[in-house]
Amino acid sequence: MRFRKGGRVEVLSLKETPYGGWRAAEILSRNGHTYIVRYNALEERVARKSIRPCPPQIDVDRWKAGELVEVLDNVSWKTATVLEELSGRRYYVVRLLGAAAMELTVHKVNLRARQCWQDETWVVIGKVSCSVKSSTVTGSDVNQNLKKPHERSVASLRGLKRPSPCDWCESAESFTGSPKKKMRSMQEASVDNGFRQMVRPY
Repeated sequence: MRFRKGGRVEVLSLKETPYGGWRAAEILSRNGHTYIVRYNALEERVARKSIRPCPPQIDVDRWKAGELVEVLDNVSWKTATVLEELSGRRYYVVRLLGAAAMELTVHKVNLRARQCWQDETWVVIGKVSCSVKSSTVTGSDVNQNLKKPHERSVASLRGLKRPSPCDWCESAESFTGSPKKKMRSMQEASVDNGFRQMVRPY
């Protein structure tokens, strides 16, 4: 599959976490099996295998503890585990996968379902709780289908009145601010009168 000049895509980067993160970019040019892409003002040459279309957005009303999600952190989407839902159902505490107990407190707009681009079809990875409200296909250079394992449902193409998923990094972080990072120091943890105390510097 080839990407057009000016197309919006996501690029996999392994620089920050062991499992990497997906960052929105624009295609500038193609040369063989590599592409020149641009992230805002930064340009980079990347391999074709590290590029995929922008995934469709899936609206999830509520996430459950223990679910694997992708969280927007430092302008890239990274895999994390939901730890808890804070009061008001607007903020969640998540832990980055493989990132030495790093926790983030994020607004729900900075969370999304994990999806895999397979055989030119978007497949939801793992379980998404039954509180999914709707699925919307937007902002790609190809015809996108969305499938859940063992299901035949296809994402609706109606009501495209929200930003492209590839623009979500800018819109989400500008709306909510950067996630609050917390580092749990297990060495500093202690138990006092039945309550666990942990150092969580911001």
